[in-house]
Amino acid sequence: MIDVNERRTGALALPGFVLVIAAILFVFISPVVSVVLVPIAICLFLVSTGIEMDSTRKTYRPYYGLFSLKFGSWKTFVPAQKVKLVLAIEQYGVTNWTNSGTKVNARSIEKTITYNIELETVNGDVELFDFFSYQDALKTMQGIGQILEIETEDQVQEIIENRKARMFERRRLRRR
Repeated sequence: MIDVNERRTGALALPGFVLVIAAILFVFISPVVSVVLVPIAICLFLVSTGIEMDSTRKTYRPYYGLFSLKFGSWKTFVPAQKVKLVLAIEQYGVTNWTNSGTKVNARSIEKTITYNIELETVNGDVELFDFFSYQDALKTMQGIGQILEIETEDQVQEIIENRKARMFERRRLRRR
């Protein structure tokens, strides 16, 4: 059994926040309901996420965990030839405005970087998971490769090595 725990990712923070607001409102209507909602909201803030993989049954489950309890449904891996770790960068521009409502020339760029696990199948690539942590994604990719006994490809490491080689080459050329 391989367990990749992403720790507290805030996956259920929004429902927890809604329950805190509801608990505050219920203080005036029914304090008993409010007393029940506050511990539930706290538990939602403490929820961790992760992935368990069972090598004997070749199954996995994304789960929500609270202390030692884990909740999630088991799914079977699709037959695949290769598992890949892919870097996904979502980039979008944000226009800044002044107080008077006129447009400012400055634009800021927002980026979201995730590491996706994809299975290469006969019918094309199937995206399984996305992570914010490279280490968690790498551990998951290696676990899937061991369980399914297939080739692994770390495209993120290739990008890192290419960037290091370019930086080394630039430094070498500057020294001349």
